[in-house]
Amino acid sequence: MGITPEGLQLIKSWEGCRLCAYPDPASGGAPWTIGYGHTGPEVHQGLAISQQQAEAWLAEDIATAAAAVDRLLVSLLPGVFALGRSVVLRRID
Repeated sequence: MGITPEGLQLIKSWEGCRLCAYPDPASGGAPWTIGYGHTGPEVHQGLAISQQQAEAWLAEDIATAAAAVDRLLVSLLPGVFALGRSVVLRRID
């Protein structure tokens, strides 16, 4: 699953980009966030990155999320098709 250029721009506009790590608003600390909402063990207080690094982490994060959605869809599809043949579903109709 890919993302359209429009989808990428939407994510960027929602997330905003901060090139210096900032703390989680709720905890005042971890997880530290940087770039377009990137978190992970490599993000810590005082970290500063380039715009290019922010773009690279965004691409990686999107790929990770898209792969998770793909796995979920593949696991759900057999059940969706089975539901279409379900006796219970036919009786509900």
